[in-house]
Amino acid sequence: MIMWLMSDRAIPRSFSMMEGFGVHTFRMVNAEGAVRFVKFHWKPVLGIHSLVWDEAQKISGRDPDFLRRDLWESILAAHYPEFELGLQVIDEGEEGQFEFDVLDATKLWPEELVPLRRVGRMVLNRNPENFFAETEQVAFHLGNFVPGIEPSDDPLLQGRLFSYLDTQLIRLGGPNFTQLPINQPLAAVHHNQRDGSHQARIDQGRISYSPNSLQGGAPMDSGLTPGAYRSSPAAVRGEKARVRSESFGDHFSQATLFYRSMTAVEQDHISQALRFELGKVKTFHVRERVVDLLMNIDIDLAMIVAEGIGVVLPAASRTQALRAANERLREGWQTYGTTGLPGRRRRGSADVSEALSQLRAGAPDSITGRRVAILAADGVDAASIRRVMQALAAEQAMGEVVSLRQGVLTAADGSSVVAEHTVITMPSVLYDGVFVPGGIESVEALCASGDAVHYIAEAFKHYKPIAVDADAEAILDATGIDLEGATDDAGVLRLGTSRPGAAAARLVCALKHQRFWNRPDAETMPA
Repeated sequence: MIMWLMSDRAIPRSFSMMEGFGVHTFRMVNAEGAVRFVKFHWKPVLGIHSLVWDEAQKISGRDPDFLRRDLWESILAAHYPEFELGLQVIDEGEEGQFEFDVLDATKLWPEELVPLRRVGRMVLNRNPENFFAETEQVAFHLGNFVPGIEPSDDPLLQGRLFSYLDTQLIRLGGPNFTQLPINQPLAAVHHNQRDGSHQARIDQGRISYSPNSLQGGAPMDSGLTPGAYRSSPAAVRGEKARVRSESFGDHFSQATLFYRSMTAVEQDHISQALRFELGKVKTFHVRERVVDLLMNIDIDLAMIVAEGIGVVLPAASRTQALRAANERLREGWQTYGTTGLPGRRRRGSADVSEALSQLRAGAPDSITGRRVAILAADGVDAASIRRVMQALAAEQAMGEVVSLRQGVLTAADGSSVVAEHTVITMPSVLYDGVFVPGGIESVEALCASGDAVHYIAEAFKHYKPIAVDADAEAILDATGIDLEGATDDAGVLRLGTSRPGAAAARLVCALKHQRFWNRPDAETMPA
């Protein structure tokens, strides 16, 4: 979990670009009574994309509602966030073939070992009308099952079956929270439960118990009705004891798997995040203990973090031993409890899971919901703005004119351009890319503004695509960007040599690439 939180996955670019999945294992039972273990996933159609660390911190100050606003405005613009429902399924009886306990909520199932099947979708196509009535009063409960889905013996899940119901009883004021409109079942429910705190229904008759004769025994036990929910039988043998299973004692193998599944760029982000967070820990021995834990995950990671927070690594002999242990882990020689055999590779092991890496997965061929800042001032080339706006709208993205002041700008051809935002109110961190149209007067005004120059430098530092018309190349020079390195491959597009339509298409293509991690000199940019 720490590795996950320190990775790019903890700072999503958008809720519509964030993967969701449950940590718990459930049971699915078909009509013939066959049982399978299952994990549920939501895969975003727009792919998984994140912010960079510096960007995330600045957004927290500039716009704390950034993610919620993005979701609201995407739905409002009919760019509906869409997720595919995926299942990972293991047949009952095969769960012991893996090097991890499939019921351990701290373990994921590598998709290379248990393929994910996409079986459905969810589209968010409406914003709430009333946040209190539609979101604050929602009562989620893990015990709300439909026929065919049951809880497994996952110990954390078993605890939550009790605690989630108890939470709603306290949070929503009693047992009748299912009468709130947002929690009401779609199908009518008949039972003999009466009264209680916050009772809103007026029950008829005098029967409030079951079984009964005065009402003919109605309502009947739903378990006797064809198609009703019933739990499937499960054989149990062994000793009952208040102990933790030995298979739950493996604390580091999946942390190592996660780290080694990342690209070099993602690994660097993890180490920098750890250095940032641990650098604020005042108690020195706590920093030492965390580094000691990291050595069990990856020695190189531990060395990078230790150097950044002033911790001296243990003696060379221990370092060598840990490096050897990591190599054994890489080769699949891991053992724990009574489930593994030294030197023997088991079926359920993986060295690298490419599904864990955002960058290995690649970017989808879509820029839906992306935002581009169009940096302009008086004297701007209005035709260039219109072409880019049209190209973005055709891809369900949006461009917004950002200037040194709000209001109406006078373009070079005498037409009017509305600047909705300024470089102060909507900084570069709130956009996915920047476009600077031509117009000598406009470009000169931007080059003379420290805020505008910083705008470009900050976007460059955050690896975002930057496009400039021929007249606007001067702002790259003012920012300190090497014009020789300003190429499409580095995400810096000089559009002067392109035909008008092709120029906008190049920007769209760069936005699909998302970030340009190979950009030279980004780390040296003082933004």
